[in-house]
Amino acid sequence: MSLLAGLLSIVVLMGFTFILIYISEYTHEYPLVIVGIMMFGDFLLASSWFAVGLEIGVDSESSFKKGIALAFMFTSFIRALVFLVNGKKKGYL
Repeated sequence: MSLLAGLLSIVVLMGFTFILIYISEYTHEYPLVIVGIMMFGDFLLASSWFAVGLEIGVDSESSFKKGIALAFMFTSFIRALVFLVNGKKKGYL
């Protein structure tokens, strides 16, 4: 059950991805700005999700960490594809 609770963080991370897509329209001249925002936002979201999960009382902390890591892996793959397709469509690449 803890693995699924960690995987639920994908919902929060995908919501943040939509915000990043909106912001990327204004920062296409400075691509490292979006990377910095993404790293800082992911850190804040993951640490707060982890803290809340520990307060709620997950069954296994290691499974919970693995679930968060899997959510990051899936989200990173989806973000790479989304930003690649958007960059190709708009002629940035």
